[in-house]
Amino acid sequence: MKGLSNHRVLGDAERIGTAEIEPTSDKAFEMRDLGPFPGIFPVDFEEGQAIQGEVYDVDYGTLRRLDRLEGVNVCSPQAGLYYRTSVVVSNPSDPRIDGTIAWTYVLTDRSARGTRRTKSGSWPETVSNRRRKEFNVLP
Repeated sequence: MKGLSNHRVLGDAERIGTAEIEPTSDKAFEMRDLGPFPGIFPVDFEEGQAIQGEVYDVDYGTLRRLDRLEGVNVCSPQAGLYYRTSVVVSNPSDPRIDGTIAWTYVLTDRSARGTRRTKSGSWPETVSNRRRKEFNVLP
């Protein structure tokens, strides 16, 4: 996401806007806290969270750099840190994004072991809540 440490890998990719991955009967995810970074993990529809993120227009070279950053193993997807899959994203206020099919990175079973579900599907909100707890700041 913009402003976070790995954003530089996107280079000059155009940011289209923000979007959510809404739980559907076909695919649902929850956000997991891996300490310094998040991951999303497949769950049943009833347990799914609206995952917040950003949509970028990336070329093939940038996509390959992102795959390397995310530890994708193309030959054996469950052997990597994440695997890449397509999802439908939503943003009703932006017709350029709403209903678009986009790539996202999903934690492998091995990578998700020992991680915790976040309270929300927003990583910036999770980090903010963590900082408030560390400094005993009330919301």
